[in-house]
Amino acid sequence: MVISKVSQSGTTVSGTVSVNLGAPAMGLVRQIVVDPATDSTTFDFAILNPQSIIIFERISETGTFSEMLTGLPMIGIYTLRIQSATNDEAFTFDLMMQT
Repeated sequence: MVISKVSQSGTTVSGTVSVNLGAPAMGLVRQIVVDPATDSTTFDFAILNPQSIIIFERISETGTFSEMLTGLPMIGIYTLRIQSATNDEAFTFDLMMQT
């Protein structure tokens, strides 16, 4: 079992940003970390599969969001989406992937 970190970043405009993972993902997501620049920022977060179907979603998170998973399977190019952010600012996304 190999765990690797897949990172991406983006800046919200009017409370929204969507970024694609840089390369096709293949494996199981074991941890998700979403980190806004400001600890008081509240936002909605979703992961969309290649067919634009939401496969993971959290609503009204404030500050750094981190969740451990038993394994979220991913194959292909996925989109990480922030909506309804209370501030327009930079966000970083880290996925810990088991391959």
